This record gives sequence, structure tokens and C-alpha cells, in this order.
Amino acid sequence: PRDWSSDVCSSDPPTNNFGRCCRSYSSACSPCAPGLGREFVVQIAVADKSKGAVANGFIEIPSAALPFLGSQACNLFAPFPGQLTPTLLHSKSISLGAEQIAQIMRHELATLLVREDDLGLLSSLMWSAANKITAAPDIAPAERIYMLQVGAWHVLEQNEHRRCVSRYIDVAQAVGKLIARALCQGPATSIDLFRGVFRRESHAADLTRIAAYTVLLAQKFGIADGRTLESIGEGAMLHQLGKLFLPRDQREATGRIEQRTREQLERYPKLGYEQLCERPDLEVGQLMMVYQHCEHADGTGYPVGIDQDEIHPWAAILAVTST
Repeated sequence: PRDWSSDVCSSDPPTNNFGRCCRSYSSACSPCAPGLGREFVVQIAVADKSKGAVANGFIEIPSAALPFLGSQACNLFAPFPGQLTPTLLHSKSISLGAEQIAQIMRHELATLLVREDDLGLLSSLMWSAANKITAAPDIAPAERIYMLQVGAWHVLEQNEHRRCVSRYIDVAQAVGKLIARALCQGPATSIDLFRGVFRRESHAADLTRIAAYTVLLAQKFGIADGRTLESIGEGAMLHQLGKLFLPRDQREATGRIEQRTREQLERYPKLGYEQLCERPDLEVGQLMMVYQHCEHADGTGYPVGIDQDEIHPWAAILAVTST
């Protein structure tokens, strides 16, 4: 296997045997134990099936988020059992202070509901409190990650454009670090994290979900150093950067894709690498996460088509979680 410790990346994308990720977890590459990778994906499926339904037009937030909403909070609703329509607990026309929070907490609800129309406001409130959320004691890791996902949603969606790429990179790195720090605060189980993850049809929600999975799986493989986990979180948040340089219809293509469109789409790891390779604040492993996460252990991946012995370990982990 390649020794990555002394590698320095250049502005030219790697064209030799430079890395094939185990995109198929059943044929995991050397840095990733097959049994653990397979168990990880199975747990995702089990947790997804056990996820409860949320009333139409609403999104969940954990009750632990209340102290971070500030005085100008959204309308907050309760998902009381047996009721088709959630009950209004707090109106945004009333300042959300300690007394109001105490009244809401008397209901002993694990989660509250917010209208989807208020997601932008909720996201901004959560993002402004992101550092406090990460450092706050006595918050379950899964709830902490969920709040960070919601907080990052709006700012990532705002900057998901080629013209905002510098800002997008800065935000993605900040989010990746916060996710890693949150998961370093205490032990997190994969089932709890997957049940609590923020699910929404959006680029931002996908990125933060994958970043959380990637850091968690890195921990399962024995990576415990906080700075290393932060670097892995950053790399996971940046791995789809190249898609910003593709036409929207290509990067959002689903189902059966024409060969020409597929060829264009498969350029995105290289495009992302080219945008990042000269940045002095990124490590080789992070760049390889961007460049190699679509490679396969059997050599059928892209953009190079290399085998498992040449893949960077961080990219191998990302290949599993981004599948």
C-alpha cells in the first residue's frame, strides 16, 4: 500500500495509481475492515426504517435546542400523540425567555416541531449559536449533530454557486470542524446518529450527513486524535466541491443517465481537486478525499480507475459513507 506520509500534492491531478475507494463496501479496501464497513451500512438501513414520521409541513428540532434559539424564535409546536395537527406551544410574537422555555420543558417532549416555512430563520438562529452548541455540556451527540446540520443548511445553500466558491469552501471547512468537535464531545452510537440525522432533499443536508457519518466511521476505525478528525470532517464537507462547476442539470441528474452526461458528471472529483490543490491550509489526505472518493476497490471507479492499495485511508472511509 502507498505510504501517504511524505506525499505532497501538485496542481496537476494525480494520473498514476493514486487511489481507489471502496465504493462498494462489500469489497472494502485495505484501510477499511470489511466487516466494520458492512456493519456500518447495515446500521444505516436499520435506523432509516425505524425513523418515525413527521407531520407534513413541519420539521423536528430537539428540545435541547431551545436555549440556543434566542429571544426571537420561530413558532414552536408539539407533536402530541394521537393528534393529527401539532399543537402550538410558543408563538414567535412572544419573546422566548427562561420562563417560556421552562413552560415548554414541563411537557417533557424530546422533540418539537417548526414549520418548514421557518426553516431559513431556524437555520440562521442555529448557525449563529453553532460554537455554543458544539461546546455545550449535557447534549446528546446525535442532537448536537442535528442542530449543527440545521444551522449549516441555510449558509451552505446560500453559497452553493460557482461565484461564491471561496465563501463556500470557508463555510464547509468550518462546518466540518464543528461536526468533528461535536462527535469528540462524547461517545455516539451509529444507530442514534442515523435516527437523529437531518433529512432533507438538499445538497447541504447531504453534505453534513455524510460528514457526520465519515467522522463517526473514522472513530470506529480507531482514529481518536481531535485534529485528525477535524481534518477528516473538513475533507468530507469539501468532497463534492467540483459539482459546483458542472451545469445544474448534470449535477442534479437522477435515474438512468446518458453516457455523455455521465462522462461529464464524472469530472467533478478532478474539478474539485483542481480548485483546492494549491491551498496551503489543506492536507494531502483531505485533497485525496476530494479526488478519490469515487474510486472502487476493483479498479472500476473514476476519475483514474486505480485499485485499493493506492487509495488514501481517509478517502476509503469517505467512499463508504458517501455511497
